[in-house]
Amino acid sequence: MRISISVSLLVLAVVALWSPLVDCYTSSPGDQEMRGNNYALRMYKATTGDYLSNHVIQTSAAYTIRHCCNICTATPSCQSVNFHTKGTTFPKICTLNDGVKESYQSDISTDIEYIYAGL
Repeated sequence: MRISISVSLLVLAVVALWSPLVDCYTSSPGDQEMRGNNYALRMYKATTGDYLSNHVIQTSAAYTIRHCCNICTATPSCQSVNFHTKGTTFPKICTLNDGVKESYQSDISTDIEYIYAGL
Protein backbone atom coordinates (compact mmCIF):
# COMPACT_ATOMS: atom_id res chain seq x y z
CA MET A 1 0.00 0.00 0.00
CA ARG A 2 2.72 2.46 0.98
CA ILE A 3 4.77 1.69 -2.14
CA SER A 4 1.69 2.15 -4.33
CA ILE A 5 1.02 5.61 -2.90
CA SER A 6 4.67 6.65 -3.30
CA VAL A 7 4.77 5.48 -6.91
CA SER A 8 1.49 7.29 -7.64
CA LEU A 9 2.84 10.52 -6.17
CA LEU A 10 6.08 10.17 -8.14
CA VAL A 11 4.15 9.65 -11.40
CA LEU A 12 1.95 12.64 -10.62
CA ALA A 13 5.03 14.81 -9.92
CA VAL A 14 6.73 13.76 -13.18
CA VAL A 15 3.57 14.43 -15.21
CA ALA A 16 3.19 17.85 -13.57
CA LEU A 17 6.80 18.77 -14.36
CA TRP A 18 6.60 17.72 -18.01
CA SER A 19 3.15 19.08 -18.71
CA PRO A 20 3.10 21.93 -21.25
CA LEU A 21 0.01 23.44 -19.60
CA VAL A 22 0.24 26.15 -16.97
CA ASP A 23 -2.85 26.77 -14.85
CA CYS A 24 -3.07 30.37 -13.71
CA TYR A 25 -5.57 32.23 -11.61
CA THR A 26 -5.94 35.50 -9.84
CA SER A 27 -8.00 36.75 -6.97
CA SER A 28 -6.55 40.19 -6.35
CA PRO A 29 -9.00 42.84 -5.04
CA GLY A 30 -8.67 44.87 -8.24
CA ASP A 31 -9.39 41.84 -10.36
CA GLN A 32 -12.46 41.00 -8.31
CA GLU A 33 -13.79 44.49 -8.89
CA MET A 34 -13.23 44.17 -12.65
CA ARG A 35 -14.56 40.63 -13.08
CA GLY A 36 -16.95 40.19 -10.15
CA ASN A 37 -16.38 37.99 -7.12
CA ASN A 38 -15.30 34.95 -9.14
CA TYR A 39 -11.78 33.69 -9.47
CA ALA A 40 -10.40 34.01 -12.98
CA LEU A 41 -8.91 30.71 -14.19
CA ARG A 42 -7.10 30.21 -17.47
CA MET A 43 -5.00 27.40 -18.91
CA TYR A 44 -1.92 28.43 -20.84
CA LYS A 45 0.01 26.21 -23.26
CA ALA A 46 3.72 26.79 -22.69
CA THR A 47 6.45 26.42 -25.32
CA THR A 48 10.11 26.76 -24.44
CA GLY A 49 12.16 28.66 -27.01
CA ASP A 50 9.39 30.73 -28.62
CA TYR A 51 8.95 34.50 -28.36
CA LEU A 52 5.97 36.49 -29.71
CA SER A 53 7.00 40.00 -30.76
CA ASN A 54 5.06 43.08 -31.88
CA HIS A 55 2.16 42.46 -29.47
CA VAL A 56 3.57 43.58 -26.09
CA ILE A 57 1.07 45.54 -23.98
CA GLN A 58 2.98 45.56 -20.68
CA THR A 59 6.29 44.49 -19.16
CA SER A 60 6.27 43.22 -15.59
CA ALA A 61 8.53 41.45 -13.11
CA ALA A 62 7.72 37.83 -12.24
CA TYR A 63 9.41 35.03 -10.31
CA THR A 64 8.05 32.05 -12.26
CA ILE A 65 6.15 31.32 -15.46
CA ARG A 66 3.06 30.72 -13.33
CA HIS A 67 3.49 34.15 -11.69
CA CYS A 68 3.84 35.69 -15.15
CA CYS A 69 0.65 33.96 -16.33
CA ASN A 70 -1.17 35.12 -13.19
CA ILE A 71 -0.28 38.71 -14.10
CA CYS A 72 -1.68 38.06 -17.59
CA THR A 73 -4.88 36.57 -16.16
CA ALA A 74 -5.39 39.74 -14.11
CA THR A 75 -4.96 41.90 -17.24
CA PRO A 76 -8.16 41.84 -19.34
CA SER A 77 -6.53 42.35 -22.77
CA CYS A 78 -3.69 39.86 -22.17
CA GLN A 79 -3.76 36.65 -24.23
CA SER A 80 -0.17 35.38 -23.87
CA VAL A 81 3.19 35.97 -22.19
CA ASN A 82 6.91 35.78 -22.91
CA PHE A 83 8.85 34.81 -19.76
CA HIS A 84 12.63 35.36 -19.73
CA THR A 85 14.35 32.41 -18.05
CA LYS A 86 18.02 33.33 -18.41
CA GLY A 87 20.15 34.43 -15.48
CA THR A 88 20.21 33.82 -11.77
CA THR A 89 18.65 37.05 -10.53
CA PHE A 90 15.01 37.42 -9.54
CA PRO A 91 12.49 38.62 -10.52
CA LYS A 92 12.59 37.82 -14.24
CA ILE A 93 11.12 39.78 -17.15
CA CYS A 94 7.51 38.96 -18.03
CA THR A 95 6.02 40.55 -21.14
CA LEU A 96 2.27 40.48 -21.67
CA ASN A 97 0.89 40.19 -25.20
CA ASP A 98 -2.48 41.00 -26.74
CA GLY A 99 -2.24 38.15 -29.25
CA VAL A 100 -1.42 34.45 -29.51
CA LYS A 101 1.16 32.75 -31.71
CA GLU A 102 -1.45 30.74 -33.62
CA SER A 103 -2.86 34.01 -34.97
CA TYR A 104 0.51 35.70 -35.62
CA GLN A 105 2.91 33.02 -36.89
CA SER A 106 5.03 35.64 -38.65
CA ASP A 107 5.72 37.33 -35.30
CA ILE A 108 7.13 34.20 -33.62
CA SER A 109 10.89 33.97 -33.25
CA THR A 110 13.10 31.33 -31.65
CA ASP A 111 14.86 32.37 -28.47
CA ILE A 112 15.99 29.66 -26.04
CA GLU A 113 16.02 32.17 -23.19
CA TYR A 114 12.23 32.52 -23.24
CA ILE A 115 9.12 30.51 -22.49
CA TYR A 116 6.05 31.55 -24.47
CA ALA A 117 2.67 30.71 -22.90
CA GLY A 118 -0.62 31.45 -24.61
CA LEU A 119 -4.30 30.72 -24.15
